[in-house]
Amino acid sequence: ICHIINGFNAGGVQVFLSSLTKYQSLTNNVFILSISKIDEISGFDYSLRKKIESNNIYVIDLERKPGKNFTFVKSLKIAKTFFKNNRIDIINTHLPLSHLFTSILGLEIPIVNTIHNAPEKTSFLTKFLNRNSAKIYCSKSALMLNNFKGKNTVINNGVEFNGTNFQNHQIDLIKDLNIPLGSKVVISVGALRKQKNYSFLMDLARKFPENSNIHFVVCGGFDKDLKLFESVKNNKLSNFHYIGTKLNINNYLSSADLFLSCSVHEGLPIAVLEAFITGIPVLLSPIEQHISISEGVYKSYIPADFKLESFKKSIISIIENNETHNSILNKRKDHITRFSIVDTSKQYLKFYKEITNKQIDI
Repeated sequence: ICHIINGFNAGGVQVFLSSLTKYQSLTNNVFILSISKIDEISGFDYSLRKKIESNNIYVIDLERKPGKNFTFVKSLKIAKTFFKNNRIDIINTHLPLSHLFTSILGLEIPIVNTIHNAPEKTSFLTKFLNRNSAKIYCSKSALMLNNFKGKNTVINNGVEFNGTNFQNHQIDLIKDLNIPLGSKVVISVGALRKQKNYSFLMDLARKFPENSNIHFVVCGGFDKDLKLFESVKNNKLSNFHYIGTKLNINNYLSSADLFLSCSVHEGLPIAVLEAFITGIPVLLSPIEQHISISEGVYKSYIPADFKLESFKKSIISIIENNETHNSILNKRKDHITRFSIVDTSKQYLKFYKEITNKQIDI
């Protein structure tokens, strides 16, 4: 099994792929090809690569450098050499660039495109070249809001339920960020892109007075939009803190009082699923994707509308929650087990088998 992804930069898709391949590798040989060059010394991508390789998964760096077109050609050559020297039964691509990249290779290997967003913005060329590729949609919303041709199925994204008590490993955000004792922490997680609506989040933080005991923390990495990245990173708000990318995100979620997503659209957001399994109360923007996955989930809230005042009112009413995360999680379990990565992996492997008519062990 060969997965192809844009790169190992911080994002929900990368975290999902790390978990998915861990379970696929228990019964199959698994490769991951990263189109963009992976940092070989430090950073989130380096740490993620080491984590993936520790599960006996082969990671191949195709060495593309964004903005340098000649390196794209180099990446194609490295990929062609890889497929020439290795017997691959199925290719699974993730995100539009990898869909396009793989179709250009002209391989006679079955290809599955996973559609991770709703909607997923793809060019006409990418759609045309992948018109015969099978599609896995990460949620019913992703299927409803995309119009791609080819054999398709819906398989929910998943996360690991490993029984870890994240309270035992939590990061003390109040101490680390020098937030006044007794404050409440609202945390948001996701790459710094317009879809995540961080400008709205900063405006929301401004709705609270300077001496408010409510502080906002953002965890996420740069994603093409330099202006947005700098506005978040260099903000002057006393109650708004940026902590960059973190691999052990559950330890940060478990130390906060409320998880908040202001996204304008999603596929099936991994960050929200991670919040579910840490037992933190969640407040999610009123979009179809959030409404569908949070239905029935204990301590999960949707504001009345997409206005700042509605979000502020919701935060104030939720933030004084005194119930422990472990207690909340125990009351959620029956509703969130459908997002188990073990089941997700089995469904992926079953679909691969249908596509290839080959022996893929489930």
